[in-house]
Amino acid sequence: DRLRAWTPPEFAKLWDEYQPKGRINAAVHAVRDREGGPIGFGMGVDCRDVAMTFDKFPYPVSQIKGRLAWEKGRIHVNLKTAVNGKPLTATGTIDNPGARPHVRLDFRAESLPIDKTLIEALPPDVRKVVKEFQPTGTVRGVARAEWVPPKDPREHPSKGKLTIDADIDLNERCS
Repeated sequence: DRLRAWTPPEFAKLWDEYQPKGRINAAVHAVRDREGGPIGFGMGVDCRDVAMTFDKFPYPVSQIKGRLAWEKGRIHVNLKTAVNGKPLTATGTIDNPGARPHVRLDFRAESLPIDKTLIEALPPDVRKVVKEFQPTGTVRGVARAEWVPPKDPREHPSKGKLTIDADIDLNERCS
């Protein structure tokens, strides 16, 4: 909550979208090449024990470790945790962070339980189909998510395009 008070207004909505909690180390560096010139900055955030739940896919994830590195209009994402005792990772980039970002993230999971928490996090149309199969056990896979903001700057950022490609395999004893 202390960090939230220091968040610039254009990033304040991220607190509601991701609901982050936990411990981080943060470092900011600023550079000016010449007197009176523009100030360039970079920031590194080391996640030491973070939890979050993304509002568009409300699957709670905790004990996240890794790094977010922001430099020259791009955030590099390299995060990891364990779910069901196996790795879950998120890697990728966020270009032009703020109201109109271009996001490319890859998620890899080795043993994601097919449980009420996962099923309730799915979009309603997908949830309906998954429930028809009544799956049990765990799955492994890769999901690639890309958010492209609308080309027309007059359009609301929410009019951008989200693409998700997923390759999912059933683990042993999954039915």
